[in-house]
Amino acid sequence: MEFDICAAIRDESDLEDAKSDLKEATMAIKQAKTDLKKATKELEKTREDLVKATKALDDMEIRAGGLLHALDMKIEVETSTESVFSDSE
Repeated sequence: MEFDICAAIRDESDLEDAKSDLKEATMAIKQAKTDLKKATKELEKTREDLVKATKALDDMEIRAGGLLHALDMKIEVETSTESVFSDSE
């Protein structure tokens, strides 16, 4: 059995290339994992901001409802008062 030195060198070179490619892929995966963690934190912050904005809108809606009710009551009082005065004339 003959030993093919050229084939062995090629095989070793291929292994080194594969090893280098694997290292690059590993680094890319680590970077993607880091980027994903960062994006997840940003999404969580955005979610928190949306929750706060929704609460603020809910509060504004409640206040607007209260103001609308107060205006309705004022209109009723004014209408009733006008009716009383026009009936007495």
